[in-house]
Amino acid sequence: MKIIENLLQKAEQKGFASVNGRIVERDFGYVYKGDLQEKYSIKIIDNTLTFKHWGTVTLVANLSESTIVEWYGESVSDRDSLNNLIDLLGIDGAFHYYPSKDLFTLEEN
Repeated sequence: MKIIENLLQKAEQKGFASVNGRIVERDFGYVYKGDLQEKYSIKIIDNTLTFKHWGTVTLVANLSESTIVEWYGESVSDRDSLNNLIDLLGIDGAFHYYPSKDLFTLEEN
């Protein structure tokens, strides 16, 4: 995802980067667009990266050790954004989401 790559580059330079978006829901042919809000953000302080998706912290990583300190996910978009981010950071592992089991996991290499 190019958006995550751009955010990471900006956060590495300035310490913080974010992009806004709208949550879109569909119901019986109707489309409901929510208010504009922060979709993704990355904050880097003292070699600790904090990644948020729709305001929820989904990843905390120690950049000096290339390790994941904390993670959270509950959707395909969480899985995709986290996998993209850890790939860009050079951190081993892969996130998996199993909707039928309501299970979000990290498989470390």
